[in-house]
Amino acid sequence: MKRILCMILVAAAAVLMLTACGSTQKLDRIDTGSVKHITVATEANAEPKFDIIKRKGVVVLVDLYDSAEFTETDEVKAEELLAETLYHFKFYDYQEKLIAEYSLSPQGYLFKGDDLTKPYKLTKDFDEESITQTAELYDKNALPQ
Repeated sequence: MKRILCMILVAAAAVLMLTACGSTQKLDRIDTGSVKHITVATEANAEPKFDIIKRKGVVVLVDLYDSAEFTETDEVKAEELLAETLYHFKFYDYQEKLIAEYSLSPQGYLFKGDDLTKPYKLTKDFDEESITQTAELYDKNALPQ
């Protein structure tokens, strides 16, 4: 009887671990060396406000993209997030081909690609100040350091 109970508990623990691990998603990785520049818009469906061409800025934003972990959520509606600030990133290669894009909201939500209908919840805190500082510092129109 003890053996059967132990086997049931081990099986239940394994199922819980697999379920918890399987719910976190990541975006497809981008190779930093293949990114020429990144445009950043601060509103949904708006023209880019920043164009990041300096390597340090590209590295910071690609690292943010590659490290983004998120889960499906229904805590918030897409319309609510679109009405406020939304950072929309587009990554271009050296042939000016769009290789990736996504959007982040200061409230900690993410939209994959150009689909602004399904928000996902970030598993880590979102540092809005870091994004704005990086964009302002490494924008192509920023003053040389």
